Amino acid sequence: MFSLMIADDCKRRQGIGHKAYNFCLHKLSKSHKSVELFAEVMTNNNPSISFFKKLGFQEKKIVKEEGLCQLLLKKKVDFEK
Repeated sequence: MFSLMIADDCKRRQGIGHKAYNFCLHKLSKSHKSVELFAEVMTNNNPSISFFKKLGFQEKKIVKEEGLCQLLLKKKVDFEK
């Protein structure tokens, strides 16, 4: 499991999320032929939802847990070996 949160507004939109995502894909590609990636984002966090959609994630369902509503997004990645 990998978790990334950029809470400080002045640190957003600097490519940190893309770098972390690409780093994870690189590591996963060394040991997997394909992976399914999931992201859980608060339903009111439009910047994060937009970020994951730009990476190719698709909305799957809304998860209600402990009074919170989260959107579950999913993406399948195939690595060429």
